[in-house]
This record gives sequence, C-alpha cells and structure tokens, in this order.
Amino acid sequence: MKRVSPLLLSLAIALQVGVSSSLAAVPAFSRLDAEMTVRCADGRFSGVVMVAVKGVPAYSRSCGEGVTPASRFKIFSISKLLTALAVMRLVEQGRMGLDAPAAAYIPDLPAAWRAVTIRQLLDHTSGLPDKTEALLAVFETDHAAAMRRVLADLGQDAPGPETPPGATYRYNNFGYELLAEAAARVEGESFDRVLERLVLKPAGMADAVVELAIPAPGGGRPSSVPDDRLAPGFNRSEAGRTPATSYSFVQLGAGAVHATVADFLALDRALRGGALVRPETWDLMARSSRPSSPANPTARYGLGVMSIEREGLTLQGHTGGTNGYISTFRRLPASDAMLAAMSNYGWTETKWIEEAVAAELRADGM
Repeated sequence: MKRVSPLLLSLAIALQVGVSSSLAAVPAFSRLDAEMTVRCADGRFSGVVMVAVKGVPAYSRSCGEGVTPASRFKIFSISKLLTALAVMRLVEQGRMGLDAPAAAYIPDLPAAWRAVTIRQLLDHTSGLPDKTEALLAVFETDHAAAMRRVLADLGQDAPGPETPPGATYRYNNFGYELLAEAAARVEGESFDRVLERLVLKPAGMADAVVELAIPAPGGGRPSSVPDDRLAPGFNRSEAGRTPATSYSFVQLGAGAVHATVADFLALDRALRGGALVRPETWDLMARSSRPSSPANPTARYGLGVMSIEREGLTLQGHTGGTNGYISTFRRLPASDAMLAAMSNYGWTETKWIEEAVAAELRADGM
C-alpha cells in the first residue's frame, strides 16, 4: 500500500503551505485559513482540508500528528456515497432497477422484506431493522458469507419492516450492506472489487482502498489488512487524547473505504465530467431527498447523498466518522466548488469549515 497517485504528489506542496495560487479569481479563504491556524495550534483540529473551484484546488492545508498530504483516513459513512454511485451505475446500465425489489437480487431475503426496493434502501426508508450487530457477530472470513449467515439466521418467517417501506426516514447501516450484497450478486464478484471497478478506478481515486479483514485464528474479532499510509486515529476521554483501536470495519457497503484528500478531488472532477454517472443521475440522487434531522430543517437525504444549507448555499455529499476519524465531502453546485475535510480526531466537528467556505464563496459572489 505504498503507491502514491500522481495527483496526490502534485498537491503535496500546496497542502504543506496552505493557500494555492492556481486560481486568482476565487476567494482567498482567509477566514477559513485564520481559523485553521488557531485550531491547528491549540489542538482542536488535526487533518487535511481542501477547497476546489471548477475542479481546481483553491485552498489546501494540513496539520497534526501523523498527518501528511499523502495520509489516508478512514472515511466511514462517506463510503455510502460510493456504494450508492456503484448501484446507480448498475441502474444506468440496466443491470439493476431503482424501483425493483431488493429480493430480485437477494432471493434469500425474508418473505416479509420482499416489497422493499433498491430506492428505499438508498434513501433509508426501507423500514427494515438494522442488523449490523448481527453481521459483525457472525463475520469470520468475508462479507458475502457473513450476509448469507445473517439471512439464514433470520429465516423466511422473520418479522416484516418496522415501518411501511417508503414511509419513514431512518438511517440504517444494514440497508447499505444489503445494497452491497445485491450489487455483488449481480456482478458475480465481491463488493470490494465491484466498488473498485465501478467507482474508484473510473473516478481516478488512485489512493483509495477498501479495508478488508483478516480472519482471527480460532475465531474472535478479525483484524484489518495493515495500511501503512493510514493516519493514526485518536479519541478523547477523561484521560485526554488516546489512540483509537483500529478494529476491522467489515461493513463493505456502509463504511470500509480509506481515502486521501486527492481522492475526493478526483471524485469531484469525475462527477463534474460525468465520468461516473450522468449529470441527471447525480441530480436525481441529490434531489430525491427526505428530511433527515429534526435539529436542522435544511438537512435532507437523497439516494446516498446528504444535502444541507450553510450560509445560504446548498452543500451535497456525505459525512462520516466514528472511532478515531471524522470526514466530510461536500459539493457546492451553485459555486461549482468542492470541500473535503478529513481529521484523525474522532471528536472534532466540521460544521465550522463548511460555514467558512460557504460564507467566503457567497461573499465573492460565487
């Protein structure tokens, strides 16, 4: 895992020194840079931030222990966006149907689950119980075997959805495991390979890797294939900052990708150019949205795409974070801009970054 993409190498100097001079007509992001200086110095932020406009880096900076421009971070639930893109590519190819029942691709689903559609798994309205813990409990060698075991244990007589399919939004990691399983069965290969072939490679995400598990001898919790470019993750406790224990994250559909900031720049460029899905497909993914947060009425969830308003601008993408890592990937369509922020502090937050970027873009009339 020592390969470094040419794109990442070209960004290294900019990430070390801060503001890029590649775009003279865009904001200097001075508000963001000033806050970064303070938070990097006082230990509230560690990681990498990049803003691109029209696919070109306009601001970039990195700081913190164990962080370099080449560092990978666990992006956790941003992986759901990548899973959704893989599924929507199969929909565009006619190999999956957006409103087809998931049982068309996973025939061993419980009978009472068979009305649930691919669309409802994508937008978290399936109503299904979240069986993530059951998946983790039976994982021994690979995702497909664990999923077959979970479905066998549920049996055909398992209870139906807890709410009517399509009626209620409820964030559900297991729904994305079912999407991964469906895509894997359609393509006849493991989902990590599907994701690499349909999304990572065509997007030019040359540094991104899917975290795979090493079975534990004699049973027990599996470990992860080592990633020597992974920034060390940290959590916060009463004792202060503590290293995060890097358990294997075996949820291939919901959160198993490691990526660099250059990967997010490449992803934005691929979406801008229609290299992954057609522009109208991306618009569908972002527009078909459900309210997703009582605390923020502008927060909505589409087909694998989170949308939210900051400083009067709409941001589209996804966030992810838990044990040791927090990340956000946001596209700002009105400004043709992209924001990526990746931290190896599991307690940090990125709202201030989103607000600073949106405010400066608006102030500059973008």
